Amino acid sequence: MARPIWDVVATVDEPVPLVLAFVAHTLSLGPRCLHLYLDRPNPAVQDALAGVEGVKVTLCTDEYWAASARKKRPPLHVGRQKENARQVYEATPADWMVSIDCDEFLSSGVDLAADLAEQGPEVTFMRIPVRERVLPVGLAQGGIFDGVFRLPVPQYGQNGPKIYGDDAGFYRQGMTGHAIGKSAFRVGRGLQMCIHAPLNAPQNSPQGVVGSRAFLRHFDGLTMLHYALKLLRRAREPQFKAPPRHGPARMAQMAVMEEIARDPAMVVQMVERVKRLTDEQAAALRAMGVLDERHFDPSAALAGLGWAVDLSVAAFDAELRARDAGLLEETGLGV
Repeated sequence: MARPIWDVVATVDEPVPLVLAFVAHTLSLGPRCLHLYLDRPNPAVQDALAGVEGVKVTLCTDEYWAASARKKRPPLHVGRQKENARQVYEATPADWMVSIDCDEFLSSGVDLAADLAEQGPEVTFMRIPVRERVLPVGLAQGGIFDGVFRLPVPQYGQNGPKIYGDDAGFYRQGMTGHAIGKSAFRVGRGLQMCIHAPLNAPQNSPQGVVGSRAFLRHFDGLTMLHYALKLLRRAREPQFKAPPRHGPARMAQMAVMEEIARDPAMVVQMVERVKRLTDEQAAALRAMGVLDERHFDPSAALAGLGWAVDLSVAAFDAELRARDAGLLEETGLGV
């Protein structure tokens, strides 16, 4: 069987170190093309990617949105992601398209094309499960990719309180972010794009089989500041009559961060509680087989493109503070 050709699409609005690490790592896995949509101008990223083979950069200006099928910029980030993914899905000559975010890194050392090749013609999309980065107790985070990875906890309603106690409500199946993962979409099947799976395929359909090898490493907050800003930004999204797009666990995180944003000690305490494992929690996850203690480092992929990138927390947060100065002032975030 011929090896499938696959593309990746991502709509990004992140500091330069994360974007370049994402690009370098993704390209190292062998996609035909990485379609990178910049949600706002990022001259340093645009300059770095100029002429890089295998990357197509699109700047999502007002003119871009006016010329799109939506005719104007969708108010929610997810709406912009879906529209950009739709464009790629309907135009790419690839066999499959993977839609992920800039803080999600496909598993290294895994041949995604081999996973896709194993899917029969009846499979219209392949689920890619997720593992979420978490910091072990005692680890002083120096780099944005430090840490280990937890997997969704089986039977969370029963096991979650045993592991996380009173904080169990902050987690969805043991994750602060999404627990469902993302998808590879088979091209040419008329699939309607959504964030995690097609809109026009049943969530539990056999069409959405889980790949046997591939997974995502999700960095739901690269740093304490990054995570706090993410929650505060989500809390300020436009409100519509439709049901909330965030689940109860994420809503609980957002509500607490809104309440404590101006108190640095409280912010640190809250983030430490949900983004760092105690020895007892790590032992429980390890015993259940849902703790991946292998570290992730995109340095080799970056060096392969000739990029020297500062992946330190200090450099990342400095750029965050400059980029999100308005949100920091509005919220009074004290970290």
